Amino acid sequence: MGTAHTPGPWKYDGEDYIRDANGIALAQLSHSLQLSLATAQANYKIMAASTELLEALQTILPHAEIMINSNHPDHKKAIDAIKKATE
Repeated sequence: MGTAHTPGPWKYDGEDYIRDANGIALAQLSHSLQLSLATAQANYKIMAASTELLEALQTILPHAEIMINSNHPDHKKAIDAIKKATE
């Protein structure tokens, strides 16, 4: 499965942008008055980690399938999260 997104790692620059490994801005961020700055920054950090989280989940899933039943709800959550990110 190929990726259509910009390869990671991505970084939150601590100001207004999520940047790729070359420093190119991928997204300009803002926060609403309904969220505290701390909450907005936490959201930015999880967005920046998304490529690494996806890669980790794709890497670990085959190993997890050995240990858990494929009908297990956590297995379905993992599959659904990968689909959400890649389809």
